[in-house]
This record gives sequence, structure tokens and C-alpha cells, in this order.
Amino acid sequence: AKTQIKIRKWEIDREVVDGHPCIKYNVLALRGGHSVSASVWEATDLGGFPVQMVWTPNALGNGLLLKHIDLQPPAPQLFVVPADYRYYPDFKSLVKELCPKDPALDGK
Repeated sequence: AKTQIKIRKWEIDREVVDGHPCIKYNVLALRGGHSVSASVWEATDLGGFPVQMVWTPNALGNGLLLKHIDLQPPAPQLFVVPADYRYYPDFKSLVKELCPKDPALDGK
């Protein structure tokens, strides 16, 4: 049986991050005997979208800052399979077709 993840989140501050007014939260995720905590900045002008996250402890610089955020859905044509698409069942098949055979390597 999978252990449920419990999330606790509480507001600790209001700050501006990369020009976006944000609510800064402390977040604690609990699962079994393990926990992860983070600070999360949710932009109020972007409907609560998280623009910055820093995990604790931050000794290794574990965090991210999102910029140039566009909440519009991507154009459908970005998901159209190209007409010249070729399927290869595995990497070996791809290499075999795309890399010309070198006669000098025959038998090796």
C-alpha cells in the first residue's frame, strides 16, 4: 500500500519576485517517516503560479526561479508529428540506418 503524501502550507510573507507580487509560503511535505520543506513564492498576478521555490536545507543551492512565464496554452501545431517522421524501435536500429557502414570495420 502506498503512503499518502500530506502537504502543509502556511503564509509567512509577501514579497515581489522578478516583478511579480507574491505570497511566500513555507511548505512541508510528509510521507511515511520522511519530510521535505521548502519556501514557495506564488505570484498573485499569475493566479497563484509558483515563480520561485527553495528547498531546505539550501546548502547545495536547491531552488529555482521561473522567468518569462507564459500561461497561454501552446500552439497545437507544436504537437503535430512531422510528415517525414520515422519510427525506430530502438537506438541500434537508428544508428544502423543513419550511420553509413565503414568497410574498414567489417569483421570487427
